[in-house]
Amino acid sequence: MRRILNILLLLLPITCIGQVTLLPMMSDYNTPLAVSEESSSFTTLYEWDFEDMPYGLSSFADWRSYMVEDDVLGLDWAQDTVVDATIDGVTSKAVKFMNYSGTTQQTMQYWTFFDSDQNGLDKLCFSYHVRFDPGFEAVSSNGKLPGILMNGNAYETDQDCPADSANGSTMGYLYKAGLRFSDYQYTHNIGPSCPWTSDQYDPDVEFYFAPGTWYEITEYLVNNSSDGSSDGIQEIYVNGDMLFQNDTLRWRQNEFHHFDGLKMTFFQSAPSTTKTSSWTTDNYIVWEPIGDSNYDAGTTHSPSYTIETPITLTNRDHYYDHLGTTDGVYSTPSYPSATPSGHHEAWRFTGSTNVQITFAGALGGVDYLFVIDGATSDDATAYRIEGYDGDLSDDFDGGGATFTSSGTDVIVYTVNSEDGGWTKIQMTVDIDP
Repeated sequence: MRRILNILLLLLPITCIGQVTLLPMMSDYNTPLAVSEESSSFTTLYEWDFEDMPYGLSSFADWRSYMVEDDVLGLDWAQDTVVDATIDGVTSKAVKFMNYSGTTQQTMQYWTFFDSDQNGLDKLCFSYHVRFDPGFEAVSSNGKLPGILMNGNAYETDQDCPADSANGSTMGYLYKAGLRFSDYQYTHNIGPSCPWTSDQYDPDVEFYFAPGTWYEITEYLVNNSSDGSSDGIQEIYVNGDMLFQNDTLRWRQNEFHHFDGLKMTFFQSAPSTTKTSSWTTDNYIVWEPIGDSNYDAGTTHSPSYTIETPITLTNRDHYYDHLGTTDGVYSTPSYPSATPSGHHEAWRFTGSTNVQITFAGALGGVDYLFVIDGATSDDATAYRIEGYDGDLSDDFDGGGATFTSSGTDVIVYTVNSEDGGWTKIQMTVDIDP
């Protein structure tokens, strides 16, 4: 896995000499850290991995010790742990964030700056890998994921909304019930609500994460052209495909504000969680593409544009708990008894031509059932059925209980949030009908 800076939340100041970017020596490990070079298609501006971090549980004080000039602002409940993780067949250090059962206000929210000696950036691309680990409990309220920070008092809880001229902006993400993905930003735009999210105004824009599966998230940002103008750009991609695009954003209200920091947030406020869940994340990179005329001009891409990044995932297999390759009846535990709140389970069914599944059971509360026509995170979601659906007998192909795949593989998985104990699923599977 590529060499990335060895801090989680913290960005070290850098000195640029031509195409070479040098970092000061990190005294904790007494090892000079070379940061980025220019490749044939990317210029790396900042990178972070965790290869020189010690394994095990870390604290706010541990992360602060890695700062050279800028302090770390935010909150940490000491739930971040350096572990080994395997991405694209390569095992290296990553960070796992724990979310403990029945606990509120967890796990961390940090804000830190790229380099206080630099003016910041007026356009950038920012990418990282993240996995909601198997069994993740997706609460019905919002959780937060990392994004980019603009200079100023942009720490959300201290910020007026819309921001005034003294404030910068934040550009992050949310996950919602069922692990639905959303953008999430504090900007200077005056709108019907704040914080502002694209999916509030376009409910057809929907993407759901599957627990246990790795994803690559990328954000392309362009600053608004002048003080008070509303022509800033945000494009958000998952696995290279564009989900959100907006070109009417006001990231700054004065010329001194630029994109210049990381909003490192894995956060959930949900006292009703019933079990311990976790995220795992790695490979944070701020970069610029080479030979991208839209990026060079600071303009939007076509909505059909597929972005290639320095950390593009090649292995996009969906996670599954159970593999079915023969005819049979498969179900959630103790069917027809209901599954518990927070239950997650995934199946992969594989034939040689097609797979036919006849469903029975019910969904309760804000629980979800997903059917993927294929076996990778690039494959289409054939069905997404959400809670308050008392009967699964008429939701599939042609209004019946049976789904037939277009190819050899099907992924079926559940994501239970805070239901009332109604969800139970049975599948009668015919391999190669």
